[in-house]
Amino acid sequence: MDKAIPDPAPPLADDELCGYVAIAPNPTRILEDFTPLWRSLDLRLARTFWGARGVTAFLDGDVPYGATSGGRLADDAARTLLTRLEEAGVDGPVRLLEIGAGSGIFAKILLDRLAELSPEVYAATRFVITDGAEAMLEGMGDLGLMEAHGGRVALVRIDATAPIAPQLEAAGEAATGYHGVFANYLLDSLPFAIRALRGDKAWEMELRASLDDAVDLARYFDGDLADLRAALTVLEDAPDSRLATLHRALVLDARYAPSTREAAPYPETLPPVEPETPEALTTVTLDNFGAVALLDQLVEALDPNGALLITDYGRSVEPEPGEPLEYQRFGGSAAVGLNFAQIDRWAEARDGVWLAKPTEDPDSLMTRAISRAPSEALSVAMEALCSATRIDALNTPLEKARDLAKSHCYEAARWRYEEGLRLQPCNWNVLEEIATFLITIAGDADGGLAMVTRALELNPAAPGAYRLLGRALWDKGERKKAEIAYRQALELSPANGSLRIDLAEALLAGRRHREALVIIAEGLALDEACDHRDDMIDIQNQILQDHSLQARDELVRSVNRLRRHRALPGGSAAESIEDP
Repeated sequence: MDKAIPDPAPPLADDELCGYVAIAPNPTRILEDFTPLWRSLDLRLARTFWGARGVTAFLDGDVPYGATSGGRLADDAARTLLTRLEEAGVDGPVRLLEIGAGSGIFAKILLDRLAELSPEVYAATRFVITDGAEAMLEGMGDLGLMEAHGGRVALVRIDATAPIAPQLEAAGEAATGYHGVFANYLLDSLPFAIRALRGDKAWEMELRASLDDAVDLARYFDGDLADLRAALTVLEDAPDSRLATLHRALVLDARYAPSTREAAPYPETLPPVEPETPEALTTVTLDNFGAVALLDQLVEALDPNGALLITDYGRSVEPEPGEPLEYQRFGGSAAVGLNFAQIDRWAEARDGVWLAKPTEDPDSLMTRAISRAPSEALSVAMEALCSATRIDALNTPLEKARDLAKSHCYEAARWRYEEGLRLQPCNWNVLEEIATFLITIAGDADGGLAMVTRALELNPAAPGAYRLLGRALWDKGERKKAEIAYRQALELSPANGSLRIDLAEALLAGRRHREALVIIAEGLALDEACDHRDDMIDIQNQILQDHSLQARDELVRSVNRLRRHRALPGGSAAESIEDP
């Protein structure tokens, strides 16, 4: 039986009985024996995801997009940076660095806001934007996200799990002296471990990956078990596209293997040792040692007058004793969340590191500001912009607007949405929500068009905004423009079933049955989760029915082409027809 978290309580059942519950895998189908989490097969597969998908991982909805890149965070970062620069009296060139830029929307909106809030700072800014996946950087270039910001932007591939200074220098960029450094939704994707602690004893979670007997390998891999094992041995050096969906078939067994606190890369950042008593329960902690390693480097990259801003999902307190932990899958990627309590301990243990945080963290995204000396400006910014109180204040008008809309109180909902927009004018995700309300519920195509146009100015790579643009244009009778907008949306997000339905309906209205059927057929093939199957089949049936009616009418006309051909000269029918 697999080892569980050690506990002093006596076992409630023997191993033989528990074996009927926790089924051991077939030895012939074990792909990898127990391995520490970060080196495990499941997480090695996850690390190939970004390189294979790039920006499309966000556009197709595999990974949260609007929630993590909505624009509010970039606006807050711009304001925080400007207050820090003003406090330090920086008036020369300003250098910025982002590690793990993802979709690139944060960097784009940050530069937009700097240009609006402080043209002088913007004019003096150079922004080095990095990501670990070349496909991500290529996607930013293909989408033209940074075109408006010209030569002040550099796109550089940086592996955040390796020393970053030599990588920056190899790319011709400075390794130090950055006034603003940003790391968003990255730290929880770096090397980590899940450790069990009791007194001075420690254990580390390991995973075993296998295929259970019910898994049909042919559904997930083009080859037999021998071919699969061969592909897995060279996974890091030669990723195989045939492995793209293998993670869905894996059965993962976890155990805690004996370890020591000293075996952790940064033992001083682990929770302090608590006296072990017979009543003590084992506690579990998330060890984001990869995040700590990167933060050590990013502090060195900071200018003495600079600020490092990190934002991520996670928790600010350690789990309760006995509470388990596990990581999550988003599409093919994996993320575990960030242990902000460990980040706080890291800052306390490091000389020359000063950390600012809000009095109370929100339940969602949490932010920390780090500098090389105490900063009153950063303390004020964290409380004003990143506290639970402020985030609740931003969300309350939107939540009330949604409730009012559900109750058909549309005019009252408008007022609440207007309040929400005033609070977050740079959040394209909020603009999309308001546009959806105006177009699909309130019937205000003009208002919706204004909202979605602004959303696309902020994020020109928003499939949902293009879809709403198409709907607004359709309602205004501009059907050709609507079709163009739908096709722009579909180009960004080919797997989006809702977009395909809208485009198919537009094509059906123009009696372009063949094109509409192809759009739906492709959508059915891409809708693996069957989220839109029923709706797509419904519109497909409408297309087929209309196509059949048209074909029937054409057939009837083709075999009855001449009218009144029975009215022969001299007959009674002919007499009723006037000569031309």
